[in-house]
Amino acid sequence: MNLGQLLYLVETVRQGSYSAAAPELFVTPQTISKSLSELEAELGIKLFERNGKRLVITDQACLLAEKAENVLAAVSDLEGLAYQLKSNRELKASHIAIAVASTPLRGRLVSSDLLGLFKKRNPNIEVTIRENGSESCLNAVEQKLVDAAITLGRTSRLGLKWTQIYPFKFSVTVSRNNPLADRPIVDILSISNYQIATPMDFRCAYRLIERQFEVYGLKPRYTDIVPDKSAHQEFLNSNGIIFTAQNSCLENVYNDIVTLPLIPEDRITIPICLIYREDNSNPSIPILQKDLLITGKAIKYQLN
Repeated sequence: MNLGQLLYLVETVRQGSYSAAAPELFVTPQTISKSLSELEAELGIKLFERNGKRLVITDQACLLAEKAENVLAAVSDLEGLAYQLKSNRELKASHIAIAVASTPLRGRLVSSDLLGLFKKRNPNIEVTIRENGSESCLNAVEQKLVDAAITLGRTSRLGLKWTQIYPFKFSVTVSRNNPLADRPIVDILSISNYQIATPMDFRCAYRLIERQFEVYGLKPRYTDIVPDKSAHQEFLNSNGIIFTAQNSCLENVYNDIVTLPLIPEDRITIPICLIYREDNSNPSIPILQKDLLITGKAIKYQLN
């Protein structure tokens, strides 16, 4: 067993097939299939099955992928610590440009405390922040337009490193006229009868939501919604459901809505990650990384 196999396993479970995972990992589907077949033989358990041309992900694969992602996150944290220790202490940290994932129509993805506390603790570091979708944030890091990004989900792009900060938990937002609005908490079965806005602005979320429905032998009834406030409001008014962040900022976007958490058994999470280029020597990055890990632990404790 090696880290490459764990990465292939996590991405295949997340994407649902070898062909969908391959572009994210910059390898061929055949490479993933061969590597995971070797992992199956080594572990002596079945990770994937075939139903015609469709790849079926077993419960064992889902369980191992969850543990594997924790291992990968721990390794990434160790690499980040090593980066911090070997960074040139003679260089003065003075400025850092950060791209932060933002989806105004789906709620605040990144806690306002995350960078607010960093700026307060490091008044000598000038911080420039730009907000974009997660994919645009990654592109900005690759193109050296920013030093780092805080995004929803990790990345497997070559030359980029990631550190997991804390888990982002999805909630669902409905109109106050929706029959679900009176409930304090909802589950997958209760929302399965409603149209669900396709999570186009949540990178990786589409497959994660779909997989949670598959646990009950269901499929989400996705509906594409134009990325426009009025279109989303109309969808909510027609008893549609939107997967969103759990924060109060949505009350300033839509009228007469309620945001509800999912029961623990149906919880859907994606890690909030710090992304930076492997070759970026900005001395502010290790300081930011260390600070975010500290703040992230506090946020994770609050979420639990």
